[in-house]
Amino acid sequence: MSETSGGAMAPHRILDLTSQPGWLAGRVLADLGAEVIKVEPPGGDPGRRVGPFLDDQPGDDNGLRWLFQNRGKRSIVLDLETREGQDLLKKLAATAHALIESFPPGWMADRGIGYEDLAAVNPALVYTAITPFGQTGPYAGYQGSDIVLAAMGGQAYVTGDPDRPPVRPSVPQFEQHGAVEAAAQTAIALFHARETGAGQFVDVSSQLATIRTLMNATQFPALEGYDLTRQGGLLAIGAGRFRTIYEVDDGTVTLMVVGGPIGALIMGQVVKWMTDRGVADEWLQSIDWMAMDFGALAARGEEGRAEMDRISAALQEGFRGVTMARAYDAALQYRFLLAPNNSVAEIRQDEQLAAREYFVPVDHGERGSVIYPGPWVKLGGTPLRDSPRAPGIDADRAEILSELTPLSVSPPHPERAQSDIFKGLKVWDMSWVGVGPLTARYLADYGATVVRLDSATRPESLRQAPPYKGGRPGLNNTMFYGDYNASKLGLGLNLSTTEARQIALELIAWADVLLESFTPGNMAQWGLDWETIKEINPSLVMLSTCMQGQTGPRAAYPGYGNLMAGLSGFYRITGWPDRLPVPVYGAYSDFICQRFATAAVVAALDHSRRTGEGQHIDLSQYEGALQLLGTELLDFEVNGAVAVRKGNRDDVAAPHGIYPCAGEDRWVAIACFTDSHWQALTAAMGSPEWAADPALATAEGRRSAADELDERIAEWTASRTSQDVFELLQPNVPAGPVHSQSDLFADPQIRHRGYFVDLEHPVMGTVPYNGMQAIMSTTPAWLRKASPTVGEDSFFVLEEILGYSPDRTGELVAAGAVEIMGD
Repeated sequence: MSETSGGAMAPHRILDLTSQPGWLAGRVLADLGAEVIKVEPPGGDPGRRVGPFLDDQPGDDNGLRWLFQNRGKRSIVLDLETREGQDLLKKLAATAHALIESFPPGWMADRGIGYEDLAAVNPALVYTAITPFGQTGPYAGYQGSDIVLAAMGGQAYVTGDPDRPPVRPSVPQFEQHGAVEAAAQTAIALFHARETGAGQFVDVSSQLATIRTLMNATQFPALEGYDLTRQGGLLAIGAGRFRTIYEVDDGTVTLMVVGGPIGALIMGQVVKWMTDRGVADEWLQSIDWMAMDFGALAARGEEGRAEMDRISAALQEGFRGVTMARAYDAALQYRFLLAPNNSVAEIRQDEQLAAREYFVPVDHGERGSVIYPGPWVKLGGTPLRDSPRAPGIDADRAEILSELTPLSVSPPHPERAQSDIFKGLKVWDMSWVGVGPLTARYLADYGATVVRLDSATRPESLRQAPPYKGGRPGLNNTMFYGDYNASKLGLGLNLSTTEARQIALELIAWADVLLESFTPGNMAQWGLDWETIKEINPSLVMLSTCMQGQTGPRAAYPGYGNLMAGLSGFYRITGWPDRLPVPVYGAYSDFICQRFATAAVVAALDHSRRTGEGQHIDLSQYEGALQLLGTELLDFEVNGAVAVRKGNRDDVAAPHGIYPCAGEDRWVAIACFTDSHWQALTAAMGSPEWAADPALATAEGRRSAADELDERIAEWTASRTSQDVFELLQPNVPAGPVHSQSDLFADPQIRHRGYFVDLEHPVMGTVPYNGMQAIMSTTPAWLRKASPTVGEDSFFVLEEILGYSPDRTGELVAAGAVEIMGD
């Protein structure tokens, strides 16, 4: 086998049998250096011929989604319906470390090439299957699509305007989440297989990957007794709701309006900017943002809503006469929480991306270079590969067949093969909010010892946000923080003290992995910059994650993932074309980037294990999030097309939408991508006379009649429950009920997967945590313990891990450097 150039995963060979929903999994691993062989059916992958197209010219090698998500792979054609093709796949599997596929459950096994068949020829093979709902369970054989995942994964219920149907982003997202989840899980399983000689089956559910994008929403029914719903352009984190989308002269911006200690500083700067421009009225200037409690305002009913509306109107007036760019510059200068709601056109011109050389040329032969969205992470020691363009059909057959040499793998270690994947791995988690803590939780749930930095003196912002158990605010009574930090040990440190910073340094020397998400430069101020750290611990893998990366003119940009979702273009493509954009619920970029970050960290660990070399990983949420708009950025580059929001319309499927059902705020998603889907839908509807119109026999005709079809289908669904429609249509038509958070807990497929896990927390009592989006057959992840209270494990960490005496620990507590468990 030829080794690809560079990359943390350079020794690995991956067979990629996925269709379009899974392509991105192989692309991520190829970027990290693995050799990825795209196994295509006769005639090539059908997804090659799905638009948009390079230079608007249809062709086998011109589909832009194909080109973007299959860079760096090699191609071979196998007919898996024949014995010859099946035998050849087995020979290839004997040479591979992993295989990824996205066929319906049982499809591969029915042809004698399922996991058991391939493991017989290569026991070290990691076999990853991506499906909408998982390999087993009552919905395992059902059809999914992006809008069905948005519905049954809960995102649609909380995205959109309250007076219209729920919406999904107009660019497919949730199948891509499943694909990147598969990349991360495959990297984890490969780490285990390379060490033990034991492969396993990895079962990825895209429905569960979608649920993980819901941020803090899932636990509201259990902790506060209600479901979150659609709020249009309002920021809704619990009961408090406030306008977040504001109009400017050339578009819209997202402003994060907050109260309390954080808001006093941030909103004070917003008002100062408006005052300096002479557009802030006296009433707006008089607001006490420290005392502002939006939840309490919401509880006052009409009176409270009227006050919030007045604040919103005053802020909107303050944006009069400015552009998106000017508002963005002001946010950087005055340091308040705002982002422009960019289109792909603005993203392409972004100076931060230019400074970090994000867009890269890819050779297209006679066509010349095409500019692609580039590296989604910067690994200091093993940079992502500068991959060539996606391969032609069967382009690498001869070379691949000349390399059919079985792998040399580690002899099996039965005892180690059954133990936790990251048993013995030591992680110092100094990160906060989303990406870092979620990445560390992957490591913790697979068995690593993760020590989590915490503080009551300067509390993590998620400890100050709902859902709270019983609706009672408290640092130790919130599942926003809790859900991201299960399976970890909690160490309370006041890093303003010299003693606490010394403890942090000792934990860096102890750790195999360090994660941090401070504003770039903060670690250096504490003497904890990478150049210092690598001298202390040369094999350490350090992840730094922030909004826009560690370098560049906007490295210091402060914000959260909801602002980054606006900056990255996701709000511009979500909502209805005749209205302002709406946010995708939650800090959306965090839930994209946690998977990319996990894949990068595990790949770097794999490299460190082989070489003893550590490295610094710089992950910009901006650059990572843009991977899920890669096709649209390419389309703008070569065709000048700007992606727009279009409700629930789709470029391929029709009908395609979310339709009303019996009951209050009940809906069902339905998508017809093929003629057979359409025929099955109309048969379930009783073959109405209007459906026999010859113009509706083709996809083009149905797209032309989309408005009429939506009305007809809505009439049919309105008298039926969403579950009834679901059962009538599946498994023949992609369809699914739009789940509220309460519905997620009742869904029989989710329950079958055991996704939600109840754990006993010392303050909150028994509370539900989000669990695993993938199930491994031999070494599944599991939640070790409830999230820690502030400083819950400080004594254990100092005395059992760092070897401090009880007297020394007591001195540090008394001095205020170390914090211990409170209520």
